[in-house]
Amino acid sequence: PADIHDIQISRHAGATIHLHRQADGSWQMITPHALRADDYLIKAFLDSLASPTISHFKTGSADLARYGLADPQLRLHLNDTEIDFGSTEPLQGHRYVKLGDTVYLTTGTLFYRLSHDALWWVSKQVLPPAAQITALPLPAATLTLKDGKWQLAPADPAISADAIQKLVDTWQDARAMDVLAPQADKSADKSAGEVAIQLARQAEPLRFKILDDSDFLLLV
Repeated sequence: PADIHDIQISRHAGATIHLHRQADGSWQMITPHALRADDYLIKAFLDSLASPTISHFKTGSADLARYGLADPQLRLHLNDTEIDFGSTEPLQGHRYVKLGDTVYLTTGTLFYRLSHDALWWVSKQVLPPAAQITALPLPAATLTLKDGKWQLAPADPAISADAIQKLVDTWQDARAMDVLAPQADKSADKSAGEVAIQLARQAEPLRFKILDDSDFLLLV
C-alpha cells in the first residue's frame, strides 16, 4: 500500500474516478470532482488488497468472456498496474479478477468497495485540514474569537464558556455521515438558515446553507 500513489477506477456506468496521493501523504480526487479524498477510506481499501485469494489459474487459451473479463465490469489501475474485474461464479458468488496473465477468484468485498460512486471517496471532514475557526455566525447567535476568548452575541449568561468551546470544537472536528449530490427536491427555497464559518488566514468565510430536513442536518 505504501508504494501506491495513483488510483484510477473505470466502470461502465459513471466517469473514471482518479485519486492521487499528495506530497504530504493525503489523498486528493482529481476527477470527476476536484475535492479532498477520504484518507481513512483509501487506507482501508489499500490494506484490503493484501487479502488472500481463493484460487487462480493462467489465462492461456481460456475464454475470457466466460468469466466476464472480455469486457470487464470494472477496471482498476494502481499506479501502472491494471486489474480487471469480471463476473461472479454461480456457486458462492466469488468474483473473477484478472491481473496480467492470471485470473484470480476473490471474495466480493473489493469489488463492492470499488463499485461506489465518486462522492463515496470524498473526505467526510466538513472543514479543511488544520482549519482554525475565528468566527462562527449561526442563525440565532454569533461566536467571535477575541484575544483568545470566545465572545457570544447576543450575550447569554446561562451559556458557559465550556459550552461555547464545546460547540466550536464540534464544528472544528465535524465529519459528515455521507456526501451526496444536490437533490432537486431539497432546493434553495427550503433553506432553514446559513452558517458562515470564518477561518484564520482566509478573507471570505465558508458558507453552509442549512436545508430543512426532519431526519438529518443537511449542509450545502
